[in-house]
Amino acid sequence: LDKEIERLLNYFDKNIGKNEYTLFLTADHGVTDAPGFLKDNKIPVNYFNSKKFKYYIEKSLITMFGSKYIISGNSNQQIYLNHELIDKLNLNLKVFRFLCQVLCKYLELPLNVRQIDALHNQLRKNQLIRNL
Repeated sequence: LDKEIERLLNYFDKNIGKNEYTLFLTADHGVTDAPGFLKDNKIPVNYFNSKKFKYYIEKSLITMFGSKYIISGNSNQQIYLNHELIDKLNLNLKVFRFLCQVLCKYLELPLNVRQIDALHNQLRKNQLIRNL
């Protein structure tokens, strides 16, 4: 996508002139079709139950670490971590591995520890996660 935007900007610069145009970029946030529509069209789909997911994650955190407060909240299918508690308990990589494994199990995705560690290293390398 970045290359396509670069090509577009180069085209505008060449054909309109640098600093001679205003460009607005918008996005639809990658929204997929509604699950009902997909089901009607025989495409396998399931609804995401955020309350059930939160319960599942909290139960798993209590079992593994003795506290559900490692996660400070969740919204829009995103998890917010309690970094202060994670640092205090020195759980960093353990929490990352654990959450990946729990998420994969919940979502029925195959992912092994080696793949999780590779993902962790890549995310840290690209500074997409902090201290985990």
